[in-house]
Amino acid sequence: MPESIAFYLDPLCPYANQVAIWIREVRRLLPGGLDVEWRFFSLEAINAEEGKPSPWDRDWAYGIGQMQVGALIRREHGQAGVDRWYETISREFFEGGRSCHEPDLHAEIVVEAGFAPDLVERALADPSTKAEVRAVVLAKLRLYPGQVLWDVGAGSGSVGLEASLFLEIGRAHV
Repeated sequence: MPESIAFYLDPLCPYANQVAIWIREVRRLLPGGLDVEWRFFSLEAINAEEGKPSPWDRDWAYGIGQMQVGALIRREHGQAGVDRWYETISREFFEGGRSCHEPDLHAEIVVEAGFAPDLVERALADPSTKAEVRAVVLAKLRLYPGQVLWDVGAGSGSVGLEASLFLEIGRAHV
């Protein structure tokens, strides 16, 4: 039985890219293999600056838009598909210098990785892909009942409002 690991990635993070390269090598070398569960984590959302538009409110946010594509790939092709997608876009961005964070170029790279030409368009049109990425980011906040969350200056307050659902008896100020 293979070992398993949950790997949190942001497509634009060079550190996540380097660790993913290492994880794939570990998987290759382990006698029983390694099951990798590719999960999303948005540095863009976590580091949102006051007064700037929230990445959740934009049609294509650099990392989040890519993770929406990854979410649809996971639904349609499983973890192996996410692995292939992430490896391809990382190589093209970090080694090839291609701007994978631009939707049209991302779509070209997705096709080069063997996925359907309309995949990026479908991922962005499907509101559940953004909701899936946001759910993971909210989970990383580790909200607990009774906690107070201040969502200040990052955009429309939609993350704070959604977080309030997790707080039960806590409060979210947006």
